[in-house]
Amino acid sequence: MKAYVFIIYLFLSSLMSAQYNVDSLLNLYSNSKDANKKIELLEEISNELTYYSIDSALYYTSLAIDLALTNKIDEQIIRQMIRLGRFQTLISDFESARKTLNTCLIYANAAGDEKSKGTILHSIAYGYFYEFQYIEALNYYFEALTIREKIQDSSGIAATNNNIGLIYWNLRQYNQALIYFEDALEMYEAIGNLGGVGTCYSNCGMIYSELGNIDSALYFFRNSLKISLELQDYSYIATDYANIGVAFVKKQMFDSAKIFLVRAYNIEKEFDNAYNFAIVTLNLADVYVSENKLDSALSFLYSSENKAKEIHAVDVLEGVYNQIARIYYKRGLFKEAFNFLDLHVKYKDTVFDEDVAEQITELEHQFSVEKKNEEIQFQELLLEQQETKLETQKKSLFYLKLFIISLLIFGFVTIWFFVKNKKSYKLLENRNDEIMSQKEKIEEQNIIITNQNVAIKSSITYASDIIVAMLPNENEIDLYFENYIFFSPKEIVSGDFYQMYVKNEDIFFILADCAGHGVPGALLSMLNIRILNRLINVYELSDPSEIIKELDNELSKSLMKEGEENKDVIDLGIIKFSKKLNDGNELKVQYSGASRDLVYYNPDTKMLERQTAVKSFVGGPAILKQTYITHEFLLPLDTVFYLYTDGVVDQTNKENIKLGRKRLVNKIEDIAILPIVEQGKKMDNLFLEWNTDYAQIDDITFIALKFKPQ
Repeated sequence: MKAYVFIIYLFLSSLMSAQYNVDSLLNLYSNSKDANKKIELLEEISNELTYYSIDSALYYTSLAIDLALTNKIDEQIIRQMIRLGRFQTLISDFESARKTLNTCLIYANAAGDEKSKGTILHSIAYGYFYEFQYIEALNYYFEALTIREKIQDSSGIAATNNNIGLIYWNLRQYNQALIYFEDALEMYEAIGNLGGVGTCYSNCGMIYSELGNIDSALYFFRNSLKISLELQDYSYIATDYANIGVAFVKKQMFDSAKIFLVRAYNIEKEFDNAYNFAIVTLNLADVYVSENKLDSALSFLYSSENKAKEIHAVDVLEGVYNQIARIYYKRGLFKEAFNFLDLHVKYKDTVFDEDVAEQITELEHQFSVEKKNEEIQFQELLLEQQETKLETQKKSLFYLKLFIISLLIFGFVTIWFFVKNKKSYKLLENRNDEIMSQKEKIEEQNIIITNQNVAIKSSITYASDIIVAMLPNENEIDLYFENYIFFSPKEIVSGDFYQMYVKNEDIFFILADCAGHGVPGALLSMLNIRILNRLINVYELSDPSEIIKELDNELSKSLMKEGEENKDVIDLGIIKFSKKLNDGNELKVQYSGASRDLVYYNPDTKMLERQTAVKSFVGGPAILKQTYITHEFLLPLDTVFYLYTDGVVDQTNKENIKLGRKRLVNKIEDIAILPIVEQGKKMDNLFLEWNTDYAQIDDITFIALKFKPQ
């Protein structure tokens, strides 16, 4: 309750502050004579009013456009028209929004403003998305993405990837949606866009909620709420409260759910956002249904229906009519229940169309082919440039040869002149003797260096045998798992390692990637193996996150230099399997990772699922540390688990194209239903195709495991 009161206090304070700012800005506007300055002031005024009076924001933006047109300020015409289109979309006036944005596109093309063009296409797509016209939306998003990638607009690329993810989410293609959300999250984190990071946290949370991984969903929702509170963005604060409330509903923790949903409801009442209000009231109705307070539930459902009809939010109406039908059915009013169920089916077909989903899959494939063709054209252009450069080099080589011949002739004449002088000849002879002596010494040093290199290589090869001996025995792994392991050091020894420990009723399987490769990486590997042996076999730690935490402490103490922060880091994942199956013959698994995600194929859902790790390394600067988390699962016995190091996705082929996470995930999805042996053959072919023997750039480890019941 205190938290809610505090939020309302902040909101009211913000409202008063906004009104004060608007009055001040209007005063500055009245006194300004510079057209560009007046437009900037009108933009600030509309920004202040966006969350409190969207109609007022529209009015001041229209004034800014009129002023820009009157004074022919093209840059401001484009900027303000984009803002007007967004406001019109917010109030669901999609037709007006498209007219505004298409007019703006004419100005952007005339000005050659590619960045604004990408923004306009993105905004048009956004309107189609809210009308559930996914094919049109995706066409515009892909067109915007092409432009933004061309001009390297990182923020724009992230925003478009995020919205494409929303389309896949609505089409229930959750794995594909998660890939786009995570790509957007990585880019927002890289450029330091806090608002974008919060949005992606919220979207990732929704995907995990849909997949039934509620703990992961709550983790992302709470991180999003933390950012929304920091930015004092009340619309997003309300959304985060609502998302957390829905997650608690799915966990059947209805008291907690009601607390967060009521907070969201009270904030949304203060905003003019019909869609968000409709969603929150629908979710509150779900809680009251669970408490069997059907009259209260119907009250919220009719309130949600009214708001949804105002903006034609068919996805909300689909949920509303489904819940009303259930309530009437409980009350024995079967005819009324059937009528509302019929409405539910009608709107459900509007929201989700399998034919549309198939068309979108084909559209993305077409976009990928077009991108590939652009890459081929770019490579052909590079080849032409290289051929031109080669011709230039040939000419330069000819002139160089001519110069060398001239230089030799000059040298010969010079030597002949000095030979005639006996004294000079003697000096030259002595110099030649010195040169020969130095040559012999250099040759002796070369022999010594060669012998040393042979000895060093022999030592490293012997060290490799020792390190390989420290890895788990193949027969022992075969005892507990059907498995495929691809282990390929970049050099003789590796910074990658894997370990297996069998303790009582538990089996630990660990994959780690140490910083660097070759001898430094191998030394760090040996140190980590020694510490892990002590933590698991001697100290008998059994919680994966506790093992990672103590490994971090031990590694930091071992490698810390006085006055310096440790830069020798590793990322790793630990899977803990229980030999005892659950009562339903389900496999009990725990997982914790430090910058090393777990991917697994669930035979029940027939989907490839992913458990993200904490974005923190073991070792490294203390300022980057996060709390490690142990995730627990009950999974079907035939679940296949996949672990891999960065060397897999970073490997480039002869065209210098990375294998990449998307391509790897798609490959795993294609082969996940095959026996492990067949999966191994397919992965061998993939790694061979990507030239791992020809141009390996890092240590590579890929592991697939399927538990064998004992």
